Amino acid sequence: MKDENRIKSELIRELKSLRKQVKRRTFAERKRKQTEDALATERNLLHTLIDSLPDRIYVKDTESRFLLNNLAHIRYLGAESQEEVTGKTDFDFRPSELATRYWSDDQHVIQSGEALINREEPTVFSSNKTGWHLATKVPLRDPQGKIVGLVGISRDITAHKQAEEALFESETKYRTLVTHSPDGIFVLDLSGTFLSVNQIMCDILKYTEEELLSMKLGDIVPQQYMFLFNDRLAALKKGEKINTSAEYEVIGKDGVVHCIEVRSIPYYKDKEIIGFQSIARDITEHKKAQEALRESEDQILLLLNSTAEAIYGIDLDGNCTFCNNACVQMLGYKNTNELLGKNMHWQIHSKYANGIPFPIEECRIFQAFRKGEKSHVEDDVLWKADGTSFPAEYWSHPERRDGKIVGAVVTFLDITERKKTEEALKRAKQIAEEATRAKSAFLATMSHEIRTPMNGVIGMTDLLLQTPLTPEQKDFVSTLQVSGESLLTIIDDILDFSKIESGKLELEKNPFELKMCIEDVLTLFSTKVSQKKLDLLYWIDPQVPQFIVGDIQRIRQILVNLVGNAIKFTEQGEVYVSAKLLWSLGDQLELNFTVKDTGMGIPADKIDMLFKAFSQVDSSTTRRFGGTGLGLAISKSLTELMGGTIRVESEWGKGSTFLFTIKSSVPPADFILPKIHLKGKAPELSGRRVLIVDDNATNL
Repeated sequence: MKDENRIKSELIRELKSLRKQVKRRTFAERKRKQTEDALATERNLLHTLIDSLPDRIYVKDTESRFLLNNLAHIRYLGAESQEEVTGKTDFDFRPSELATRYWSDDQHVIQSGEALINREEPTVFSSNKTGWHLATKVPLRDPQGKIVGLVGISRDITAHKQAEEALFESETKYRTLVTHSPDGIFVLDLSGTFLSVNQIMCDILKYTEEELLSMKLGDIVPQQYMFLFNDRLAALKKGEKINTSAEYEVIGKDGVVHCIEVRSIPYYKDKEIIGFQSIARDITEHKKAQEALRESEDQILLLLNSTAEAIYGIDLDGNCTFCNNACVQMLGYKNTNELLGKNMHWQIHSKYANGIPFPIEECRIFQAFRKGEKSHVEDDVLWKADGTSFPAEYWSHPERRDGKIVGAVVTFLDITERKKTEEALKRAKQIAEEATRAKSAFLATMSHEIRTPMNGVIGMTDLLLQTPLTPEQKDFVSTLQVSGESLLTIIDDILDFSKIESGKLELEKNPFELKMCIEDVLTLFSTKVSQKKLDLLYWIDPQVPQFIVGDIQRIRQILVNLVGNAIKFTEQGEVYVSAKLLWSLGDQLELNFTVKDTGMGIPADKIDMLFKAFSQVDSSTTRRFGGTGLGLAISKSLTELMGGTIRVESEWGKGSTFLFTIKSSVPPADFILPKIHLKGKAPELSGRRVLIVDDNATNL
């Protein structure tokens, strides 16, 4: 029984002890649970706090793998959850070059234990946009102090950097503008002391920047301009508006006075004016130019009012912009004010001479600016203030400014007296032409009437020479025959000249052989060249057609005149005739003829007289060689009638070369009658050798 009680007592004691232990353990468990709940709450609060921060926070291990990231960093990496980032590195999210840079910084912090604080670094966002962030990386240690990773914080400073760059760019632009501005820039305080100046302002005043910053406005401007400065300042303080622009005279260090145009604006601090910012432009040369322009305008106005020609200007609407005194007087107005601003077409040009309205669209004055072309009308009608009209000649020129037409300048003359003179001259011309025609008709008639009996005289002398005559009688008759032929030549020249003058000479157009024409001319002079022991040569360009169309008689006449003159004035040497083709197109062509001699030549100051009627190089020429002086004048007229020209190249003592051209054509093949040159044998020359000797340089 005692043992049972003892065991029971021990069991009760153990049970109580067990209950106490259970109670203690239950309390401890409850405490631990409360602690864990508190820790979980704090952890959640910390996570919430970290996730709500705009800065990007992350934890990396020693291999730069992400262990923990806040929400801002996860989004920065372009991920949606912690799981997408944990265990990965920057190489999984960033370009290789940028990730390598981050990894290098991580390893330096982990291996050296040195923190990286607030470094500005470039970055790339998940949207591939570039930017900047402020990075901080510190080593992460375990309880024993061993580095097990790092904690990083980065802040997006892209907007801040952009603002800094914009500010820097703005300041740079401002500094560049101030430094390189063509105008002077300066800042004054309320006392007029210079607070800042640019180099241009220093250049204008010839002071250094240091010198100006120790000076006041009153040191460089006359006293009256300081009154202006103080008045403007007082007006601003009262809240009154002022003109921001003013002109000042400033005195430079070298004593030179400059006129400057200043534009000033007040600048404020805490809504109170503390000074002026000003831009100054040196207008000294501009003022001089204005003065010179005024003087020039005065001179132009004086010139305009001194000329006898009427001059006025119009704008694009046709309204008068200026007019001179001659214009006012010629149009019958009292002063320029009666014309200025008025439409000049309706004022002076609104009607034709017969009173019919003149549409402005047809007015050639307005073509000057409507078409950009000048116009000139020799005979028109302008109307005066009293309604009467007068004949006028006018010129209209477009007026341009900066390349654009802004109006026109019109000049006109009253040609009333000129019209009267022209009418008188016209009547006189008609009378003279009638007299010339009468003279030409008289000469033609008289030449014809004289030629008929003269031919009879020459014919009779020719017959008389064929009869038995004494030597003395034969000499008398020969002299009579030569004189008659000379007189007939003169009559022919006068007759041709009168026909040319009266316009009655007509050219024939028939096919002929050019070679035969030239040979006929040379044959005429064979006796003369033999007597003077001259060589008479000719050459025809192989390209010249055998037959051409023209007036063979007139071409022969030109050649006879030129060859005859060449032989007449050449005492020794040769006369050389050539024909060359200048051009051909289809059946049309132009030939050039040359007659060259080795005679006395022509003085340079006498060449202009050659082709004038009744003129010769020297009056003694007529006495020595004879002639009327009409041959070359007739040749010139005939050449021009054939579409050509004639000229001479000569040097005194070295001979002369006459050149003339004519336009011709090739006849149709069926009109050409080619010569047939038969090749036969000359028995008297058979079996003989022939030696040809020629000492003529041209032939050689």
